[in-house]
Amino acid sequence: MIKKTDVGDLQLFTYSFWRTKDKKFALIENKIVHLGQTPIHKAGNGRFLAISHLMYNMSRMRNAIVFLMLVWLVCPGGWSQVYNVTRYSTEDGLPQSQVRAMFQDRDGYLWLGTRGGVSKFDGQQFHNFTAQQHNGLVGDFIIALYEDAAGNVWIGSERGLSRFDGRTFTNFTHEHGLMNKEVLSIIADHEQNLWIGQKGGLVLFDGAAFSTKPISEQISVNALLYDSLDRHVWIGTNRGLYVCEDIQADLNVHDPFLPQVTVYCLLLSQDRHLWIGSNKGVFCYKNAEFIHYDAQTAQLPDNTVYTLCQDKSGQIWAGTEGGVAYFSDDGWKQLKPGNRPLPNVRSSTVDLEGNIWLGLDGGGIRKLTRGVFQKFNVEDGMSSNIAKSFLEDEKGDIWISTYDNGISIYDGANFRQLDESDGLAGNNISYSFKDSRGRMWFATYSDGLSSYVGGKFRNYSTADGLKSDSVYCVYEDRTGRLWIGTEHGISIYDKQGFTTGYTPRDGLIDETVYAIHQDHEGNMWIGTPEGVSKLQDTTFINYGEAYIGHTVISILEDPRRHLWFATSEGLYMYADSSFRKIKISEAAGADNIVSLVAEGNDFLWVGTENGAYRLNLNTFDPNERNRFEHYTQKDGLPSLECNANAAFIDSKGNLWIGTTEGAIMRPANTERVEEDLPPILHITGVSLSLLPTDWDSLGYKVDPRTGLPIDLKLPYSQNRLDFTFIGISLKSPRQVEYKFMLEGLDESWSEETRQTRVSYTNLRPGKYTFRVISKKESTAWDERVQATYSFEILPPWYSRWWFILLMGLLVAAIGWGVYWRISLDRKKKLEEEHIKNTAEKLRLEHQALYAMMNPHFIFNALQSIQYFIHRQDRISANKFLSSFAKLMRKNLDSTKSDFISLQEEVDRLKLYLSLEKMRFPEKFEYEVRVDEDIDAYDTQLPPMILQPFVENSIKHGIMPLEAEGKIQVTVSRKGEDHLLIRIIDNGIGIEASQTKKANRPSDHVSKGMQITLDRLALFARMTHKEYAIDIREIKNPDGSVAGTQVELLLPLHH
Repeated sequence: MIKKTDVGDLQLFTYSFWRTKDKKFALIENKIVHLGQTPIHKAGNGRFLAISHLMYNMSRMRNAIVFLMLVWLVCPGGWSQVYNVTRYSTEDGLPQSQVRAMFQDRDGYLWLGTRGGVSKFDGQQFHNFTAQQHNGLVGDFIIALYEDAAGNVWIGSERGLSRFDGRTFTNFTHEHGLMNKEVLSIIADHEQNLWIGQKGGLVLFDGAAFSTKPISEQISVNALLYDSLDRHVWIGTNRGLYVCEDIQADLNVHDPFLPQVTVYCLLLSQDRHLWIGSNKGVFCYKNAEFIHYDAQTAQLPDNTVYTLCQDKSGQIWAGTEGGVAYFSDDGWKQLKPGNRPLPNVRSSTVDLEGNIWLGLDGGGIRKLTRGVFQKFNVEDGMSSNIAKSFLEDEKGDIWISTYDNGISIYDGANFRQLDESDGLAGNNISYSFKDSRGRMWFATYSDGLSSYVGGKFRNYSTADGLKSDSVYCVYEDRTGRLWIGTEHGISIYDKQGFTTGYTPRDGLIDETVYAIHQDHEGNMWIGTPEGVSKLQDTTFINYGEAYIGHTVISILEDPRRHLWFATSEGLYMYADSSFRKIKISEAAGADNIVSLVAEGNDFLWVGTENGAYRLNLNTFDPNERNRFEHYTQKDGLPSLECNANAAFIDSKGNLWIGTTEGAIMRPANTERVEEDLPPILHITGVSLSLLPTDWDSLGYKVDPRTGLPIDLKLPYSQNRLDFTFIGISLKSPRQVEYKFMLEGLDESWSEETRQTRVSYTNLRPGKYTFRVISKKESTAWDERVQATYSFEILPPWYSRWWFILLMGLLVAAIGWGVYWRISLDRKKKLEEEHIKNTAEKLRLEHQALYAMMNPHFIFNALQSIQYFIHRQDRISANKFLSSFAKLMRKNLDSTKSDFISLQEEVDRLKLYLSLEKMRFPEKFEYEVRVDEDIDAYDTQLPPMILQPFVENSIKHGIMPLEAEGKIQVTVSRKGEDHLLIRIIDNGIGIEASQTKKANRPSDHVSKGMQITLDRLALFARMTHKEYAIDIREIKNPDGSVAGTQVELLLPLHH
């Protein structure tokens, strides 16, 4: 409780409350006001508090406030939170620079309401919508934005309400049921009723109709908040704060909280405290009490608080007319990027990645990203932006040497300068070093070397023994001697001054020396433009291009006694007597290493021309591809280009790195807040060319949320498609990488790229699915999270199923007609050929029969019978006559069918041979043999095939032979489908037979063999099977004729 005697002191505060048992008082604008019996809240007996109640002794409070302000301004603890600020304005595509509303939708897009329309931002491009566009907004002066459960964006403006479904706007004005034109605030309750704040009260929209909840014509509903747990609606107005506990009941407009306060914004924090931004500062409704914070007592930049938001760490951010501040456990702190406030902050939001977005009234928007590094440059008090080297003095001040303007000394709050006017040898400092005696050394590019002792500089040049006035590095060995690397070799400085150093004449690989280091074994390593030299005892061992890259700029030994070398061609490690290149990244500039520094025993920091990289030495494996954490502008680097040897760890563990745009400092134990969320991936466009395609005009239904055509089926002539896509990362939009593939064409993912457009041409008819995946730099690919779009290229009309079917039927009909005609012709031809072949077969069979029963054969047979009769050899005569009769009968029977059994043909052949044997008993012997694996009764062959060849062997081969003749007939199987019949005689041979035949006239011409050959050819033609005959002489080893062999190859018939 505040005693009455204290009221006089309290009048100095802008806004305070106190109460007695049954009365309430307020101090408003230095006046005590009795608030009467009005209940504070229907639900309980809360009481108003203000920060002013915490101190009642004004003199003590004044001193405390002044002390706290000084501590906050000076204490380096402010380094614990570093925010990088990114600015976006009309130059970047924002439609107008006064941003009054903002939020991030469910698809990751940031929506911004300005006085020149609304903008949808994907991290790289602004997509703007205005009232001037066809079917556009109802008004351009945007005041409120809201997304409902269906994904519609509601836009409140000075002319009414607009609803955007992803493609089109639907506008609502006073004529549709609004109380007036201006829409000030929008929310939705659990039943998805839309609450619209206007001047005069509230309007509710249930999706079909508007209904009003008037309050007063003098009241403007500036802010609305729906508590989904309690199902209360909080209503912030220019006449205080109202609460609607029953959304179906009428409002109690006679009992507001904070009646003399203009409420601009409302926030329900994660711990369910209600925060109110107003024209009197910030109020927090906590445990049924109001706590008040204002500019006079709580370090708010200004009492006019337009916007509130809460970041992922739980801090409350307040945007005011005078700047921005955040509230954490130790109170309010102002944020002043570059020591300058951000004025007129009218809107704010926190995105899914934790970025804080601020909308300014005339300055565009600002993105605050929780960073790792704090930046220092000329604007902060440095003498130059090009930081070349760092030292720490005995007081803990940081000495930052610059490339062109001397030394800047930072005491944690301010900078002071030292330069040539203070005795420094030159302002162009290349390197600085602090030796074991506390002396600080400053090397210059052209003015020699300076030492700083006792507040004074002492300078050294070639006149004092330096090898050159261009000095690049200084190092102290274990004996306390200083090794000074110059443009013309190494100078040694000890208690006696400069002594003889080392040059290429002594074995040094190159005379220009950039880096010197002594390893744990006492060897000195010297880095030069041509490689590195190792001084072991008194001998130099040089490692040039074959071992290590050119231009060794920095050398470091880690706690594990590995040597590291920063070169212009990459990072090298020396261990186990060998060099090994350690790949950092494929990015350009990553191999140009300029600085090295170890952070304790755990990490190695590597400065490059592509930012800074950090390697975890605990997990490092030289045989594997190691992960380097990459730090860039998003982490606070003002430039990706780090300076040579400009890396330093101070006594507090803070990391300092020099860049071309300033010095950066990473507070000890500050870790990057890892981004857990992958980019929110969308396919944003499908077009038939590089220009957008109006799919509506082409008759396609379009998805309003994506703008993509639904069930896209394109004619074969429209076979070129362009796809655009975006992986939304508002934190690091330039670090998003993509892979894509067209399923149905590509067999694998593309190479990674940062392009967001791809074209496919000359696509063949078929079904396709375009797939794209994305990730942030230095994270792993995850194919489970991808955006897809399926479509189909239709075949041409002449390859459609119905046309193919019709053509198939037509072709089938034509084909059937052609086939019918061909079949008819073929049938006729076959019939004709059959008749012809039959006639030919009959003719040949008749001739064969005639050949076997020719008068000459019959005459010879009858003569033989007559011979046996004259000799009274009745048995032989009867035998011959009986065999002759059987042969004649078999010959006649064979003409009745096209095929006879092999057994019948063999029996007839044996009859014939027996008759010839009886005629010439002493002339020859014969043998007829059929292989056992042949069923002679089942196997068939054309009749009268074998006898002509046997007859020819007897007549022309055996008969002229003076010795006894031999005839052998064998039947065997050849393969699975053929019979091989071999007839062998030991006669005079083919050539001798033909000679005798030519010299001996005869009135009988034997045509049996020719007839047989013609019959075989006819059978081959009729049956389409192979019939072959081979007749050749048999030779003895000496070349003489041994007889004749006839081979018949016949198809196997059963």
